[in-house]
Amino acid sequence: MKRAFKSYSTALILLIVGSCVDPFKLPELSGAPQLVVDGLITTDPGPHKVKLSLSFTINESSGPEVTGATLSILDDLGNVVFLNEISAGEYQVIPESWQAQIGRSYRLRIQLLDGRQYESTDQLVYSAGSIDSIYFAYTKNAIKSTDQSSETDAFIGYINSSGSAELPNLFRWRWKGTYEIFTRPELTTTAIPGCCLVPDPLPCSGYNTNLEPVQPCTCCTCWIDEFSNKAIVSENEFSNDNRFWGVEFGKIPVDGLRFYNKYHMEVEQLSLDESAYTFWKLVKAQQSGATNIFQPNAIRIQGNVRNINDSHELVLGVVSFSSVVRATKFIYPSDIQGSSKPDLPVLIIDCRNYSSTSTNVKPPFW
Repeated sequence: MKRAFKSYSTALILLIVGSCVDPFKLPELSGAPQLVVDGLITTDPGPHKVKLSLSFTINESSGPEVTGATLSILDDLGNVVFLNEISAGEYQVIPESWQAQIGRSYRLRIQLLDGRQYESTDQLVYSAGSIDSIYFAYTKNAIKSTDQSSETDAFIGYINSSGSAELPNLFRWRWKGTYEIFTRPELTTTAIPGCCLVPDPLPCSGYNTNLEPVQPCTCCTCWIDEFSNKAIVSENEFSNDNRFWGVEFGKIPVDGLRFYNKYHMEVEQLSLDESAYTFWKLVKAQQSGATNIFQPNAIRIQGNVRNINDSHELVLGVVSFSSVVRATKFIYPSDIQGSSKPDLPVLIIDCRNYSSTSTNVKPPFW
């Protein structure tokens, strides 16, 4: 599909943590949509997924999925595993338990319905090294609002990690934060025409219309996941003895919702081959170097997937074959220094509707 006007097309790079995703957008100057490939295959047990879509303009909310493609992963020993399309544009490795192995090399092959064929670069899976520690510094006024009119205190997260001797030690870090919220669905009301507001508790609140508890609430307590939305990669030219000390990985706003109880942080360290590392480093440069990510001189970011018959076709996104290590830590309200615990806001909602990641199922680590 051709576009008659010059527009920004947007690649969605999905930061996958478990079954949850957190998308952020990368601008790309072009007059026509390009294939967008998003895949992360790790040494963890599957299922592992690859998503195919078309880029879209800044005025659109999403691009069309690319369906009916044939996808396979080839390794350096000649083995092949295939991917099934489990939903529109989403392909999953079969068998589900398949996982990459450190020291092996892999590439992704794609064939579209129109016959076009694509392959990723061959990627050797390196060790992800080790995470020595993660820690947080409570910082006043650490986060500025978009219009710079207000500031919010935050915990700034840092990581200390180590690579392995004789390896490239090209790493990417990403994180998932989890916090608990408490809402008041029993305070819901309904307007009676010509009269007033009357109590109308949500059925899941466990209250009747007399505001008497009659059963346990199933939508008062939920857990929310949030994810890193910036590319964070190792700066190897500044490392010493393959150690990466004091790398800032994120800022957690201090507010009454996130610190109603406690905040759980999980940080992943992913190994990268040079092609995936180059992609993420360009993303980082674009994010950190522009006050407006959609400025006209945006960096043209091409991933590590190519049309094998047309080297001039631009393919967006990236496929990574990575090993992964993790570290976790809780932050508590008592860690807030020099300030009292923020007040819990009153939310008169079903907590499951608070965000797209809301769940009333307590996480196993809580």
